[in-house]
Amino acid sequence: MQILRRLLHNNPNIVIATLLVVVILLAYSPVFTAGFVNYDDDLYVKNDPVVKDGLKTDGIIQCFTKPYEANWIPLTRLTYMVEHQLFGENSFIYHLNNLILHIANTLLLYFLLIKLTGARRRSAFVAGLFALHPLHVESVAWIAERKDVLSTLFWLLTIWMYSKWAAGKSWRTYGSVIIFFLIGLLAKPMLVTLPLTLLLLDYWPLRRWHCLASELGKNSAASRLIVEKIPLFALSAIGAVITFFAQRSDEAVASVEQFPLGIRLANAFVSYIAYIIKTILPVKLAVFYPYSIPPMWQVLGSILIISAITIGVWQIRKTAPYILFGWAWYLITLLPVIGLIQVGAQAMADRYTYVPLIGIFIAAVWGIRGLLNSIYLKTSKNWQRFALPIAIALLAVLAICTNVQARYWKDGFTLFEHTRLVTKNNALAEFNAGNAVRDKGDIETAIEYYKRAIKIDPNRIDAQNNLASAYFSLGMNEKAVEHYAIALRINPNDAAAQANMGTALASLGRFEEATSHLLQSLALNNKNPAAHNTLGVIYAQLGRIDDAIDQFNKAIALDPGKPEYLRNLVQAQMLKKNPPKQKK
Repeated sequence: MQILRRLLHNNPNIVIATLLVVVILLAYSPVFTAGFVNYDDDLYVKNDPVVKDGLKTDGIIQCFTKPYEANWIPLTRLTYMVEHQLFGENSFIYHLNNLILHIANTLLLYFLLIKLTGARRRSAFVAGLFALHPLHVESVAWIAERKDVLSTLFWLLTIWMYSKWAAGKSWRTYGSVIIFFLIGLLAKPMLVTLPLTLLLLDYWPLRRWHCLASELGKNSAASRLIVEKIPLFALSAIGAVITFFAQRSDEAVASVEQFPLGIRLANAFVSYIAYIIKTILPVKLAVFYPYSIPPMWQVLGSILIISAITIGVWQIRKTAPYILFGWAWYLITLLPVIGLIQVGAQAMADRYTYVPLIGIFIAAVWGIRGLLNSIYLKTSKNWQRFALPIAIALLAVLAICTNVQARYWKDGFTLFEHTRLVTKNNALAEFNAGNAVRDKGDIETAIEYYKRAIKIDPNRIDAQNNLASAYFSLGMNEKAVEHYAIALRINPNDAAAQANMGTALASLGRFEEATSHLLQSLALNNKNPAAHNTLGVIYAQLGRIDDAIDQFNKAIALDPGKPEYLRNLVQAQMLKKNPPKQKK
């Protein structure tokens, strides 16, 4: 401990930065052997045609002009394109880059807090909490959450340039503020609240509000601070509108019928407190928390706690402005993802805390320092000699917890097996665990997972469809037809279920019914080469050779690399040239 104290005294910033990097690498070491998980990693990397094509002009343009999977995140997609161009689907590279971004965010947060406050030890502790808290594992270890760590980098850079501008009022520096903010929005639109956090910085630690208020009066000071940020608010508004329509276009935004406004408000209040509880006691962390109606006592209790904290921090704002800053930062930065506009079916998500917890950490660290100072001034005892070992012990515990949590991201099965065990009635976890074991060839076990998912949510069409496909792969074709029929009762316009039903019926020789389902599927989605191929096989069986050739050609046009489609086409063309002789 004495050696560490001496090093900290002589080269504090270098030592602290080095220690932060080392402990992050140790805590997150499991990600270096982790693969892709079957939850959005396939969508954003393995199955995104733009990413798979690498860095091409058309793909780059498409990133900026078209949303993908209900998200408009062009910069994030560009990073995937670069990685795929250079390294293919090497999961190590994607994980490494996520971790590098997290390290960069940690160091930037540390140096930013020193720049803003001059408090090195407290800045280091906040950076350590940010670096090592298990709630942040999801944002770092999940390849598909690149947008979290990437956008945060530009969030912090924007604040850095803003603090520089506030000190010198250079409009060139203000231009840098706008540019970094815009780049951050291109990575993830959650930055829409950033202008509000700059207003918080004006209050503390920059104290621009106090200076202007004493000079101009409170109203004029507030007006000036808001007006100077109008370009940033305008960018926020544009980003929010683009995101809303991107999510609406893919039907990702839940309707009021699915999640009534009252339920959303109740879940929002409960989630604000639930995140704090998980910050203090980070156990039973999961990649997906099922949405449920919270009991009234939780809602009322959460409202009471939030109100009490808000009133309390307001009362002490003059003596402890950092607590008001941290609490307001937490409330504001969580607002876009707290569920008032519900996207997806999750009640809450660990990844949503990546930026908001910075506020909680600042309020806690500065608040505890202020409290201890006020207590020990009365007793004349020196508490600071205990601070370093206690801080190191706490960070060590968090590092161990983070290491354990990172191990769950090894693969899809490990992740969702853990998730279903630490949550209740989690149909998505059962379903994705089933998909993971199915992909490993264990169809019988996959069936059991799908059955559990359906028991929790009988209307889960993807589970019904995959259960039917599992039965079909085992040769239990009648059973497959039974569950495809259930899937189609849930949603007759599901193109995949229609195509699968057609394939299953064809295997039973029920060609007319099969043809009907395949045609319905292709009417819904004519880009399915397998459906075209199956329909071609049926037409060939029925002697409709020209129709069969047409379907095989369509299948080949959509997927030229499939030998089966070419083989079927050649056989159909041979049948056309040499039709079988009819028996007399």
